[in-house]
Amino acid sequence: MSLTVSRLIELAEELADTPTLSVYVSTETARRRGATHGAWRADVVALMQTLRGRLIDIVPRGDRELFDRNLRRLELRLRGLPHATRAAGWLIVVARGDVHYCAPVTHAGDSEARWQHGPWLSPAAATAAIASQDSPFLPTPATYWNPNHGGCY
Repeated sequence: MSLTVSRLIELAEELADTPTLSVYVSTETARRRGATHGAWRADVVALMQTLRGRLIDIVPRGDRELFDRNLRRLELRLRGLPHATRAAGWLIVVARGDVHYCAPVTHAGDSEARWQHGPWLSPAAATAAIASQDSPFLPTPATYWNPNHGGCY
């Protein structure tokens, strides 16, 4: 499934009032370590630990069970991608304990994640998704994590 403006609008409408975990996962580290499924799975475990550690304190207490369920679902999906390292990265949107979107992306970048109401795209993913579209898409503000920018901001 290609990421299109119409699909983004569908997701935004469908999940507008729903706490949502949106994640761009880079495969760069796993590819540098041989691009094996074992290297990918090790990266997934490390990413889950980092996301839980960085985001759990800023997730409202009432949403923590849902956050954990979404994080577990994200981990299961990522671990189950047999050829994950063939792509530069993956964009995944998880809400209500279910994966609503999961697709490879062609642009490289740092792994990034947000917990907010409705889906989110990293600026690089948004740019790549709509580069040939007339309709603008602006990333929304929310809880944001990027390890290369000092964590959450």
